[in-house]
Amino acid sequence: MRKRALEIRRAVPNKEAASAAIFKSVLSLPELRCPSVIFSYIGSRDEVATLAQFDKLQAAGKTIIVPVCVGEALELFRYESKSELVKGSYDLLEPNAAVRSDLSRAVRNDEIDLALVPGLAFDRNGNRLGYGFGYFDRFFAILPPSVIRIGLAFHEQIFDRIPVERHDMPVDLIITETEIIRPDQEKSPQ
Repeated sequence: MRKRALEIRRAVPNKEAASAAIFKSVLSLPELRCPSVIFSYIGSRDEVATLAQFDKLQAAGKTIIVPVCVGEALELFRYESKSELVKGSYDLLEPNAAVRSDLSRAVRNDEIDLALVPGLAFDRNGNRLGYGFGYFDRFFAILPPSVIRIGLAFHEQIFDRIPVERHDMPVDLIITETEIIRPDQEKSPQ
């Protein structure tokens, strides 16, 4: 399924315009009015681009938190500018050594209000297919329950069903360029 999802995502046309449309929906969310501290991955490869939208989040008064992969965990740091990013683990952009060594820039999980996360595929129940390394499932497991978890995806990445294992953690919302999926409202009785 991962291979198929990667191929589908790679073939998505106009990713830049679709990413901008996705972020327009993110910025209009009622859930974004109050949260001031937003965790976001930094999009790479064929993912929904996030970095180009960070200026808009900052202009809206939001503090942005970005991850660094360390061992099997994500360490979190306050983002200030693109100039502080370097290629790191898995060839992803992440805060440079100076930021990571500045204790005032480190962030605890309980400081986050809302999390924007990537995925290879999602279903309408909020299930997420990641890359198989488990970083976001482990991250979700230690976030306070009040944190709103939002998956960002192109509409082609919405599958009928994602297989779920016991450790898999769902998202609360999924935003594509064509819709906002609220899994609690999508679930049908079994």
